[in-house]
Amino acid sequence: MTVLMNKLQKIIHLWLFLILLVIAGCSTDFGRTKSVEELIETISVQDTRVAHLATQIEQAELVNTEQWEAIQYLSTQMPLVLRNNTPTSTGHKYTPTPYLDIEYPPDVRTNIREVDLVIDAIFSQDVDKRIEFLRYTETACLNVEGLGGPPKCLPDEPEGTLVKVLPASSGEGFHVQPDQIRETLDFQVRGLFAVYRVPGDAYEAEYWPAGEYGIVFTSEDGGHPHVITVIVADGWIVRLDFNPTWPPFETIMQRSDEFILPPIR
Repeated sequence: MTVLMNKLQKIIHLWLFLILLVIAGCSTDFGRTKSVEELIETISVQDTRVAHLATQIEQAELVNTEQWEAIQYLSTQMPLVLRNNTPTSTGHKYTPTPYLDIEYPPDVRTNIREVDLVIDAIFSQDVDKRIEFLRYTETACLNVEGLGGPPKCLPDEPEGTLVKVLPASSGEGFHVQPDQIRETLDFQVRGLFAVYRVPGDAYEAEYWPAGEYGIVFTSEDGGHPHVITVIVADGWIVRLDFNPTWPPFETIMQRSDEFILPPIR
């Protein structure tokens, strides 16, 4: 009887041991499964946070870009606000410089004679002086509508008539007739912004000269800051570009990769 009881106890102990092993194994697997699930959940949460952070960074960069452009604009306007002499604590008066921090001092030139002569003519604010450096483009007119393209024929001009015009642009290209040239050249400039060499692959057509140099002036005609680019070839003014984009840095930097006088940043 004693021997039987001992065997029975051994069998019970064995079964208990096996049951404990099974329970332990299940617990371990459950723990592992739970750990993996928690890890996946943690990674998912972190991914969401990273994505959110990336979005915030992108938005911040956009806002900062807009703020930087606004700051640039305000910095150009400050000297205008101070145009009238302002008393200082010592009783002296502050006299602002005649140029802004985005423009070159009035006496700066390129040392390229044909370019500097045109700069002088534009700074003279004298229409007759500017006309002396003007070279018209002679090309055939067309009876077409819309902006851009060759010059449009006047009512008394048959299509194909050779006409003398000054190509110009203000968002879209157009051509100025000689009887309108004084009005077109009668603009005021504030300062010299940049001078660049026109790239060899710049667009050019019989009615649209590419030129050799671009002389960029700032202006406030009409009450709004903008730039006027005078295109020069062989010492002659061959085209005008009126660009309302402000601040003008990015626009002008896209014009060329070779600057004689780069934009001041």
